[in-house]
Amino acid sequence: MIGVVGNGNQREFNVYVARIAALADGVPTWQRVASLDDEVTDAALIGNTLYLLTHKNAPHFKVVRVDLAKPDLASAPVVVPASDAVITGIAAASDALYIRRMSGGISDLLRLDHAAGAKPATIKLPFDGDIDALAADPRVPGVVFDTGAWTRFGGYYAYDAKAAKVVDTKLQPQGPYDNPSDLVSLEVKVKSHDGTLVPLSIVHKKGMKLDGTNPTILYGYGAYGISQTPFFRPQYLAWFEKGGVFAVAHVRGGGENGEEWYKGGYQQTKPNTWRDAIACAEWLIAALHVTRQARHRGWQPGRNLRRPLDHRAPRPLRRRDRSGSGVGRHSLVVRIER
Repeated sequence: MIGVVGNGNQREFNVYVARIAALADGVPTWQRVASLDDEVTDAALIGNTLYLLTHKNAPHFKVVRVDLAKPDLASAPVVVPASDAVITGIAAASDALYIRRMSGGISDLLRLDHAAGAKPATIKLPFDGDIDALAADPRVPGVVFDTGAWTRFGGYYAYDAKAAKVVDTKLQPQGPYDNPSDLVSLEVKVKSHDGTLVPLSIVHKKGMKLDGTNPTILYGYGAYGISQTPFFRPQYLAWFEKGGVFAVAHVRGGGENGEEWYKGGYQQTKPNTWRDAIACAEWLIAALHVTRQARHRGWQPGRNLRRPLDHRAPRPLRRRDRSGSGVGRHSLVVRIER
């Protein structure tokens, strides 16, 4: 069995292993396999094989395999190498290891057979969106996950290893407003002040005329390496019905593009967070012709960005009304959190 020891909200943790027989005898001997310096953020165990997810020397993360008969992380082979996509989670089933990845907030799913020398294969998903978590049991094949998108609530799905396809478990009944057919989402990349390309997700009604009168909510969160992945809220439908646009700026400080993206908006580099937000707002005005009037709000710790956005954004993007009143028809709402 494995045990993990972490510190507060730190993502990395220590990993220890002990034999179940020794645990049953009441005298377990715990052996440390990974320390905080190994930068491990996830682990999956099947038999004597331990898979570890780490970002050490791999800002987009990699997966290594440790043989617990002779646990030596330094010589552990890399079974899923780092790539342009960010690996965000792993889960071990009896048939394979399942790997969740993310590119600019959009997930994909890989399957890696346990056999030596196996290569990860991509699993076809029902739609583009976010896989929130993976659930697998080392005693049975396949994996269960819940996934949603910017334009639909989604639900709980399972990969049927025997049929080699994803099926809807029907565990989540779909309501009349959970999967509207008249919404569209768009993923673009916006050039920030230093040339860095910032992912920007945009949602609005299909066929909507963008003529400069569309109220727009620009949302962002750039802190603690937390990623803003696709989500759907039925209460936003009223906003879309009135011609509103909803956009999410995946600013630096978040985790959408790995550890370097997080550190790119952290402490001394924190100004990149609000500069990325300003760049996204300017792009929306220029490319989608949304209204130029601006009002932004911040919640804790988002209020730390209210002053920078007020004073450093171009004048059309600065708040005109500091009363904290509701959103007007011709407003740009910016929520950027620390």
